[in-house]
Amino acid sequence: MNTMLLGLALGLGMLGLGGIPLQAQPLTRAQVIEIPEAPVFWAQPPVPEAAATVGTQVQTGGYLRTQRPGKAQVRLHDGVMFRLGGDALLEITDGDLNLQQGQIIAWADPGTPGSRRRIQTPLATAAIRSSTVFIEQMETGSRIFSWAGEVEIYPAEGGDPVILAAGEELVLKPDMTQLPTPQKMSRADLEARFAQSDLLNGFESAMSTLDTIREELLSP
Repeated sequence: MNTMLLGLALGLGMLGLGGIPLQAQPLTRAQVIEIPEAPVFWAQPPVPEAAATVGTQVQTGGYLRTQRPGKAQVRLHDGVMFRLGGDALLEITDGDLNLQQGQIIAWADPGTPGSRRRIQTPLATAAIRSSTVFIEQMETGSRIFSWAGEVEIYPAEGGDPVILAAGEELVLKPDMTQLPTPQKMSRADLEARFAQSDLLNGFESAMSTLDTIREELLSP
């Protein structure tokens, strides 16, 4: 893989986040529980990158990577679940998941230890807050969408957060100096996105918030 991209991903894990106090965190452990489509890769430096399989475990300092059409479902030790897809690169750190590119959908049930875990991108950081969040990181910017519950978004350079309610989206560009106003998706757009999503569909493993998504956003 691109060594500059990997260096950026691992280097960002050493930095704090403006506006969010960092606290000591236990070692983060992530286990791959399903790979509906390959290829999916993992690495725990200095061990070289290798193909991931069901049962692969990655911990702080390692990363997961997918290459289209590959995608995987992963469980963290604190109860947070996520699915990774697209041409994705995700670093595992103690406090955060660092998404450098690609797509992730992550969820946490209320009351789980990881219900306030954060997902960092180059442009913003999303605090899950017992919710379900979709993030796509592209060269042209970030797209952050709440499928269920509230998602707290902090700008990467510090500043006031924005709260996404279920069905709302933020589209971020690299040259933005502040977070934009969340946009509410239409019912038709929500139904189309739900039906076409590679990360909502095509998995055998359960997604505990799927019924909540249908109830909050898609029910008559």
